[in-house]
Amino acid sequence: MLDQAELAKHDINYDAGMNRFMGKEALFERFLLKFPSDPSYDALVKAIEAGDCSEAFSQAHTLKGVTANLALDGLFKVADQATEAFRAGDFEAGKAFLPQITDRYNDVIAFLKGIQA
Repeated sequence: MLDQAELAKHDINYDAGMNRFMGKEALFERFLLKFPSDPSYDALVKAIEAGDCSEAFSQAHTLKGVTANLALDGLFKVADQATEAFRAGDFEAGKAFLPQITDRYNDVIAFLKGIQA
């Protein structure tokens, strides 16, 4: 059973997630626990390290979509900002969001791995 207060501490929107998963908490939890294996964050970092704005846009957009679907609101917001910067062709502005994305990503991953333990 998901702890709504704990989810909120990590900017995971329980109500939005339950809505997205049609009130099926077990299904919502199952998909949340799969998030650590999603490759989009690592692919975004790799694209940024390569200086590839087009690929960074693609990966930021993918991360944005995954986090929206899972109601990872905090991570979604910064992924959305990075996506829009890369979409506009402003690589440096998009890249500037990476520390915030990384902080929020690491927080969510640590939390989810704690649930699995």
